Amino acid sequence: MRKRHLIPAATNPISSELFTMLTNQGRPARLHYMAGTFRVLAPGDHVICAVTQRPIKLADLRYWNIARQEAYASAEASVKAEGKG
Repeated sequence: MRKRHLIPAATNPISSELFTMLTNQGRPARLHYMAGTFRVLAPGDHVICAVTQRPIKLADLRYWNIARQEAYASAEASVKAEGKG
């Protein structure tokens, strides 16, 4: 019987690229912001704060502006955005 030599997934670059493609890990999402919720237009795992330019995980997203369609990392960032408008 032949032995099979398997490469662990962590060291196999093809499988890690495939994992990233399938999970949208590391990709910015495109969202439509609505009152109290948002709709995912393009899948991803984060959005970029309009003020700080830092990524915000979708699970942590709490602040956005419906009229501007912008996301904010914190309440402070949303207040700063109001001042620029």
